[in-house]
This record gives sequence, structure tokens and C-alpha cells, in this order.
Amino acid sequence: MATHRNIWHNATNFGQIHFDPADTIMVATPIFHCWGLVNGTFGMLSRGGTVITVERFYPTETINDIEQFKPTIFQGVPPMFNLLLRYPEIASRDISSVVFCLSAATKMPENLIRQVEERLSWRYAEAWGLTEVSCVGTTAPYTETRLGSCGKGMDDAEIKVVNEKGETLPNGEQGELCIRGTCVTSGYLNKPDATQAAFDTEGWFFSGDVAYIDDDGFAFIVDRKKDMINVGGEKVFPSEVEDMLLMHPKIKDLVIVGIPDELKGEAPKAFIQLQEDESATEADIREYCKTQMAPYKVPVAVEFIQEVPRSASGKALRRMLRDKEWS
Repeated sequence: MATHRNIWHNATNFGQIHFDPADTIMVATPIFHCWGLVNGTFGMLSRGGTVITVERFYPTETINDIEQFKPTIFQGVPPMFNLLLRYPEIASRDISSVVFCLSAATKMPENLIRQVEERLSWRYAEAWGLTEVSCVGTTAPYTETRLGSCGKGMDDAEIKVVNEKGETLPNGEQGELCIRGTCVTSGYLNKPDATQAAFDTEGWFFSGDVAYIDDDGFAFIVDRKKDMINVGGEKVFPSEVEDMLLMHPKIKDLVIVGIPDELKGEAPKAFIQLQEDESATEADIREYCKTQMAPYKVPVAVEFIQEVPRSASGKALRRMLRDKEWS
């Protein structure tokens, strides 16, 4: 249940952190999603700047629009940046009006961030949040960000990391990321049990994201708690394997899920979308993984698919693929 106060506070605070009245933002994400609407659109309008909305993201059309309308800021999600980087003519196109870009919805791999800054010449800033925090809970200006971090708690937002018992963990240790502040909503409509499970009496919201916080207060997301794969007692976070495999030149997109394993309970499986006109075998992928990661993280199975299913906000529909494996 998000109030007008929740949303307005989130939008204006985000705008004060990132935008100036002279700025023009290209919102490439859908405005029926809070990242595009609350933070991109409302955030910029609260500062008196200009907003360019995109009907639907296609690399060619988006690059054409950047050349024509010359935005100073580009807002998207990781799959969009991946597609822009792989656009064949990107080096010859004039996208120099963009000073920095913003990403959210899912964690951006560090190697992809480096490519955005080096090949597109766009500075990069990330945000983390959920609908339960009126969209964004942590972020930082591109001039202050740290590689792999989603920033600090916005304005009056407090963040902490807790263990399974709800005890606050010291900096550097991984646990569940919690947040409280004006941005946090009051709960779920007509769902008292779900509200009680996610919100405590002191106003803390338990996000379900595994993270750690450094000594300067910057948060680093590891993965979704519920997506963790338990391989015979070893924790495997899908994003770790995905980030490594995305460096493979033949892979365009992928998603890792846990599947049943008689010996270890669970094991990783890779659903892979190859680059156009490229080919690879399951053995090729597994051999590559063996040189890059611990044995228990190597996918026990690889399935090549036409396209990774994603939501309108760019999140991989991991649960859909996982449920098929467990049915």
C-alpha cells in the first residue's frame, strides 16, 4: 500500500540526487513500472527537467532517438545495456550527449558496467529497490558510486543486513538487506500474514535480497534469497554464474536455476540464448565453466533456448523456468 507521501518523497529525493533542471532523461523502461514512472519520469519532472519516453525498447530506434533528441541521461535495465553494447554500429553512432546512465531492476554484472563506461563513454549509476519501498531505496550519484554497489540509503532511509535470526550483521558480512524510512510502504492490501512476515514492528522491511554493506555505507547486492541454489550444503547464487558466463563471446543472454539432484538435492542448470549465427554445445559451456568457477557452481545441465523470458521491467522469469524443472 503505497501512499502519495511514499511516492512523492521517493521521486523528489531521487531527483535531487541525480537530476538538474537543465537535464533531459530518456526513460527506456515502461512507465507502468515504478522504475520508469516514479524515479525516471516523476523524479525528473520534480526538478523541472525534460522527459523522453520510449514506446518500446529496440536498439536501432533507441539509438536513433538519442541522436535526434540528445538526452543527457539514459535510464534502463541491464538487458538493454547488453543489447546496446552488442549493436554492430554502436561505435559509429553519436550517443555523446548522454553524460551518465541509470540502471535498476536487477544487478548489473561488473564487466558490463566497465563496458558501458569504456565503450559507450557513459558514466554509470545504479539503484536498488522494490515496489514495497515505493521503488528505489538505495542509490548514489555517478560521481560517488562504487563498482558493483547500488549506493547508500536515500535521504532518511536506514539500511542494515541481518542473519536468519534477525540479528544485525557487521559490515562486510552477507545477509538479508532490510530498510526503513519514509519510502517504505505500510504493507500489502488485505494480506495481513504477508505484511507481518515482511515488515516488523519497528518499521523495518525485510527485502528478501542477500547483500552486504561496506564500511562507508555502500550496499552491494548478491542475489535474491529465494533464488539461492543449495548444492549439497554449498550456496550458489545464480548471479555469480550468470555474470561469469556472460563474458563468453558466444552467449547473448542466460538464466541459471536450481534443478532437482538425487545426490546433492539441488544443482545449477543454465538456460542459454546464443548470439545470432553462433553455435555451441553443452560440453563447450561446461568446459568453459570449469576453468572459471568452483566445481559445485558448474551447471550440471545446459539448455539452449531462443530467448530468455523476461518481464517488462527486464527481470528474468527465473521462477517460471525453475517450476518446469520441479514439476
